[in-house]
Amino acid sequence: MLLMFASSCRSRQAAGDGMNDMQKIRKRSKLEKVFDPMHALFVDYGILRDSTPEAFCNFFKTYSAGSLKDICSDSVMYKRILDISDSISIQLKSFKEPGTLNETDVAEMDSFLCFTAHYVDEMNMFIEKDVNRFTPDSIFGKIMEDLSCDAYAKPYYRAFGLSLISSLCLFSGGADGEIPAKNSLQRQLPPVDTLSRSKVRSRNVLTIKAGIDTVYCNGKAIRQDEIKPLVKRFFLNPDNDTLLSEKSEKYIEGLGLTEVSKGVVQFTNMRGTSYGLYVKVQNEIAAAINELRDEFSRKTFGISFDQLSEEKRKAVSKKFPVAVSEAEPQ
Repeated sequence: MLLMFASSCRSRQAAGDGMNDMQKIRKRSKLEKVFDPMHALFVDYGILRDSTPEAFCNFFKTYSAGSLKDICSDSVMYKRILDISDSISIQLKSFKEPGTLNETDVAEMDSFLCFTAHYVDEMNMFIEKDVNRFTPDSIFGKIMEDLSCDAYAKPYYRAFGLSLISSLCLFSGGADGEIPAKNSLQRQLPPVDTLSRSKVRSRNVLTIKAGIDTVYCNGKAIRQDEIKPLVKRFFLNPDNDTLLSEKSEKYIEGLGLTEVSKGVVQFTNMRGTSYGLYVKVQNEIAAAINELRDEFSRKTFGISFDQLSEEKRKAVSKKFPVAVSEAEPQ
């Protein structure tokens, strides 16, 4: 889940802390309800005993990288975490719509986002230092120092706990220093077979490969910060370069007749590629497509992609689809 700091997060966190206890008992918050399926899953698999503050505290005291890895080797469990995480992300995004949340819910959401973002930053710092040495254990001590068991009596702390536990479970499923199996990836991409079986002209395929410590684009070594602009230029082909993707006119409801790229990014990696580099390259490719959508939305409708109505978002997504195919490691 992508979480962002709001400028007013600290003041709103204080508002969340002061929420009336009787209100919480009478009516469960929207944030709690969103995380109910994740909580139920963790109880089913014995990761949490129940919803009490002590259950969360016990998790951070007793679980380790090894025990989480054992749990997440269950492909059914892993897929359920992925599916529920996607659903949570969609619901949290919908809360941005005006009038969706009351004042109490807004304070609670801001508290959750601010607190979780802090620990997402902490995890990213660990990973950037050395992804191969990062384990859930490296963050557990910090959690125990910062939070008492009683803290999990607050709904937004419980939501934070569930969010963090799910993130650590997902990481543990592939934390062996190499790329995890396809069914344990956090972002599934279409299988490369769809490319090999179709007649795709070479100019319409941009091959990006993550090596041991180097990234290659069509066989040429590139810097990581070059990935995003290269992908964007490949799809847009503003000068109609014969070496970049072709475009065809397509009718899309809400946009009318518009140019759509025939290009596909084929992403592959070496078997020894670190998980950290793999995720960075994947994120750069995804960021390029997100930026294309956002830039087009601002130019066409005067607002960002996230602010568009659901119908317009679907239309823009058809103009800039996630045309990425993942090949088997080489």
